[in-house]
Amino acid sequence: MRDSLTLRQRQKQDSRRHIEAVALQLLSTQGYQGTSVDQIVTLAGTTRTTFYRYFKAKSDLIAVIQERETGPAFISLCERLDAYDPISRKDLREWIEEYGRTWQRLRVFLDAYADASRTDPAVGATILPNTYVVTGRMPRFLGRFSGASREAAHDKLILFLFNLDQLMYIVSLMHDSEAAERMFDSFTDVYWRGLFDVQTPPKPKLNPKQRSASRKTGR
Repeated sequence: MRDSLTLRQRQKQDSRRHIEAVALQLLSTQGYQGTSVDQIVTLAGTTRTTFYRYFKAKSDLIAVIQERETGPAFISLCERLDAYDPISRKDLREWIEEYGRTWQRLRVFLDAYADASRTDPAVGATILPNTYVVTGRMPRFLGRFSGASREAAHDKLILFLFNLDQLMYIVSLMHDSEAAERMFDSFTDVYWRGLFDVQTPPKPKLNPKQRSASRKTGR
């Protein structure tokens, strides 16, 4: 009985994974609005009943996109950014270009995420928490701060990525490569000065007694 249960569970897992793979294939070529549940189940060789056994709605597939496509890609990017020690403006500028290439490769999935968030509040509610998870993979950067300063730095990282996404969208609509390069340079300057050009955490302010003790000990 135990082996039979295991077999049924494996079959259910295989069935779900097959539907997910087909759905991602369609989403990557047709986008979120252009892909219907009927198309997914037809290509998967299954039924709507089976689809809704695993998913409450088409928007549930966004979690699959996040888990398999966008999440790992952007976590990897954040880990590479965090690996610079110290980071230079040139490093940041080159990383932004790398981000742009990844963004372009995953754009159809990012568009699907955005489309689903407009029609399903539950999907929209995942955007900020998911971005905090991604940027949380930057312990070296965040480790320069503590307490409220750390929270503020993390919030700025979130805004950095959100604004970077907007920049990529704007640049994707442009047909002037020189203007696009200027936009990238300006964006780099804004965040280099406002976020990344801090190689060591600021020293805490000392009260008079602490300053006196510091002078005595030579620290």
